[in-house]
Amino acid sequence: MLFNSFTYIIFFIIVTILHYLAPHKFRWMLLLAASYFFYMAWRPELILLIVFSTLVNFYAARGIFLSNDTRHRKRLLIMSLIINFGLLFIFKYLVFMNNTLAYFISNYPVRDFDIILPIGISFYTFQAAAYTVDVFKRDTEPQSNFFKFSLFITFFPQLVAGPIERSRKLMPQLFERHNFNIENALLIAYNITE
Repeated sequence: MLFNSFTYIIFFIIVTILHYLAPHKFRWMLLLAASYFFYMAWRPELILLIVFSTLVNFYAARGIFLSNDTRHRKRLLIMSLIINFGLLFIFKYLVFMNNTLAYFISNYPVRDFDIILPIGISFYTFQAAAYTVDVFKRDTEPQSNFFKFSLFITFFPQLVAGPIERSRKLMPQLFERHNFNIENALLIAYNITE
């Protein structure tokens, strides 16, 4: 589902209407379900990748926060960063690197291979990594609810186009009460049609 498609516009309108009709305490759950649906609309199996990334960062941040041992905290941070950027490298840059080596090295032994580039992998990788670094620096406390943290990572309006948000800025907005505002709705509608 592309942001500039008619399908996305219909999806966005339906989610927005349901969001404002739902009781406040269930709105974040609706957004999480919509975000997972949006992510799975292209290649459903790739949901495993974003769930894995979310699990790694959720538990790494919790471990970092609960530990008073600086070395242990650093090991957890480094582990999470290696996993985050390792996945990004594999899915985004490995084919490019392989093709570059094959171009410059005659009789290069590795055949060309295809890896599907998951949507939004750069955005959610950097957002998750920034969250774990913020917890390490004690700039923010980790989210105790895995599913609320999942919404922060998978929030569909910013998953593919950004911006990359710090948790202390975006996370409170996802769970506070917002009333429908016609001026904001018209502004969003205007921006979508541009």
